[in-house]
Amino acid sequence: MVTIIANQLDTNYSQVHINALYTQVKKLCVDPFEFYVFVDEDEYKLLESTHKKAGYIDGINFHVPKYGKDWIEIDIMQHTRPGGHTLFITPNCIINNIKDIDIYKSNKKIQLQDGNLGYFVYRNEKIEKILEEWDENEDELLYEYDIFSEKFLIEEGDVPFIKDVTASYPETTEEPIVVLPYWYEDFTEEQKDLMYNRATDLYPYLPERVEIELSDNKGNKLSLEQIRNSFSQDFMEKAHMKRIKFKGLDGDPTNNEDLVDITHYLMGQWGIGIDLISKGDTHDPFWWGIIGELYKDSGNITFNINTANPDSLVLMNADVLIKKGCRVFWSYTHTNQLNTDIEKARQTAEKYNFTGFVYIDEVPAEIPYVEEVLKPDMPDYKLIELETLQTRKKDDIYKERKIKFAEHVKCEGKVNNQFYLSAKGNVFPCKHVALNVSTADSSPEHKTELLYDWNKNSISDYTLEEIFTNDFYKGYFNNLLKLNPTILHNEQEGIC
Repeated sequence: MVTIIANQLDTNYSQVHINALYTQVKKLCVDPFEFYVFVDEDEYKLLESTHKKAGYIDGINFHVPKYGKDWIEIDIMQHTRPGGHTLFITPNCIINNIKDIDIYKSNKKIQLQDGNLGYFVYRNEKIEKILEEWDENEDELLYEYDIFSEKFLIEEGDVPFIKDVTASYPETTEEPIVVLPYWYEDFTEEQKDLMYNRATDLYPYLPERVEIELSDNKGNKLSLEQIRNSFSQDFMEKAHMKRIKFKGLDGDPTNNEDLVDITHYLMGQWGIGIDLISKGDTHDPFWWGIIGELYKDSGNITFNINTANPDSLVLMNADVLIKKGCRVFWSYTHTNQLNTDIEKARQTAEKYNFTGFVYIDEVPAEIPYVEEVLKPDMPDYKLIELETLQTRKKDDIYKERKIKFAEHVKCEGKVNNQFYLSAKGNVFPCKHVALNVSTADSSPEHKTELLYDWNKNSISDYTLEEIFTNDFYKGYFNNLLKLNPTILHNEQEGIC
């Protein structure tokens, strides 16, 4: 039997990663398998004392290694069935082929690029002897040796069907098993479908990512005090926040005077990576140099430049950031510009040493002309019913009846395990819901079927944990996603 163990001991990885790993194994493994997640004591207490466990798929089991990482090899061996195979790995993986796990006859320790350990265990005679000695002399072994490797040997090396890219962007993801960095999200549509399981159509207990609108075009701005109060020590330790994006629906985050202090608090206090999305045309190069010092280690900066001929100030600001060592991306949204403009923009991005060029295709789809064909509304006299002398259209009898199920909604808030925080301090599952609800609130002519309580979902009145667990946010949006997703789908025009 195959056993898969997801390593969550460093809490870098999210519910989404673990659910996705389980789903891939479930879809590819023909025979029964077992799936465990190794967590630390604090995380296990959180799972048992809150609703967080409900966000995991049925079939996922949790275990706290008895002696932490020092003797974790024993826990892995004990969870391996006799004659079976176990893969212990970080959860963010793409599994294209699982057959190799069942035929590989070796025991290996894998030193991953990000510093984590992985293991492949085949419970052969050698492993049985180690477990026998452990059962008989556990106390003596703990007294004489500090860690497993001081007494027993598992060879360190590569496993041929596992590709480790935990510290870099993968060039390809076509190998049987690709172990990814926890922040990697550039999955193909096929990979997203493979990872999807309808059982995960629930918003997470506490989201691990957030998109923050620091300022909008109406003059609303989030203050440093609001950020400190909302992203407090209690919330950050419970949520294990992974990534933050500063991007608004209509405002530029650089218009918020507290941006530097907010960034310093979130990066310096909690070590969280931040993605800053801006037009790049505000402030001078000196100001952007300060931003560069803050973002060069764990941040990304994206300039939205939808032209091949940007203002010289934008290029000067980008140049300062690049020279500071920042990762700076040129994002180009294609609507009605010429293709030659796109290629010129790409060449300009390379010329000025941008880290990458992001192309977003939003070209309106062409609506084909369909010539209207008028059908005469004439009865088919061959289908006159003698009993009533009433006619029925032929189509009513011979038309094939097909049941159409509601189209599935891969809601951004659920898929990315994140939420959206507006400049007014209101919490939404994603920016698309925020746009619809906000527009309907300010413009009577805009109609929406979505319900929203502005007070219950405001950080001015409640903590983030209180908002995510209240009856409205958790109950209403979860039920909507599970029972009537077409409302979300239709409201977002299928983009969510």
